[in-house]
Amino acid sequence: MINLTKGLTETIYFTATEKATIDNPFFLFVFIHRVTLDVVKIMGTNDSITGRYDSFAITVNNYFDLKEQGFWEYAIYQKTSNTDFEINGLILEEGFMYLNPAIPFEPTKYEEQNNNFVTYEL
Repeated sequence: MINLTKGLTETIYFTATEKATIDNPFFLFVFIHRVTLDVVKIMGTNDSITGRYDSFAITVNNYFDLKEQGFWEYAIYQKTSNTDFEINGLILEEGFMYLNPAIPFEPTKYEEQNNNFVTYEL
């Protein structure tokens, strides 16, 4: 699962090259929010220096600044061009992404609770 936080530059790790059928593919990430069904498309290339996994860095706000936090589904498609944003072709990987807010949620804390208890005899 991918975890992204608004306001940060994050590195996404994935393993799509092992299923790719073309040399040095571009990777089209298609994210779909599970409730709002918003679609975000990101084109990436493998920046990893190892063959064990693929990775690339994104600035989260460039794509998700005004988008809802929460769970997103994603699919990674192989592409021969970095300008081909059509949702078609071989799916190399699928999964889920969680988009975290820039400022974490903090619950309300009540400090003025009265801890004196009254008991009554029966």
